[in-house]
Amino acid sequence: MKRKYLGIGCIILGICIGMIPFVKESFEDYRQQKILTLWRQEMSRVSGGEETADTENAIERERDVGENLENEEVAGILRIPTIKLEQPVLKGATERNLNLSVATVEPTGTPGEKGNFAIAGHNSRTYGRHFNRLEELQKGDELFVDTGTESYTYKVTDSYVVEAEDVWVLGDTIDGAEITLITCHYSKEGKVQRLIVKGILQKK
Repeated sequence: MKRKYLGIGCIILGICIGMIPFVKESFEDYRQQKILTLWRQEMSRVSGGEETADTENAIERERDVGENLENEEVAGILRIPTIKLEQPVLKGATERNLNLSVATVEPTGTPGEKGNFAIAGHNSRTYGRHFNRLEELQKGDELFVDTGTESYTYKVTDSYVVEAEDVWVLGDTIDGAEITLITCHYSKEGKVQRLIVKGILQKK
């Protein structure tokens, strides 16, 4: 009888351990959506010219943003309709930020400005999560970066695989404004490389 209960306990324990990655991803996705919601609310408030002189409301709003975003700094929102991606772009490609969403590679360019605006993201094992579908992008596909005050459109110009140590992709490769999306690429031999997607800013 004890062996029976021990066996059942081991099965339950195994199931619980196996669920940890899924629970972790679900929690991070919840936080990501919370960031998107609060970011939109804040941008809407700013663009609507809402008064901030009410000290009590201002303090309450600051507390709400602080508690829910956990001091995350958001550079903007990245949208790629072709692969149904919409994620906040966090400032700084730290391990914590990359687990939560996609993030800027510092110090690179600024959205809409001359230079190379680089964004890194994990190639998640979960379909459609982070930059999991980045390899599906093709020349001519559109990328949108919304900073809250401006919205910029980029068109994909190229995609290729480089070695992990090839940091030249972070430099300016054109005389204008470009965007570089970076994620991991795993070769058939199991070698970890980098998938690079390049885009160029479209004039309004």
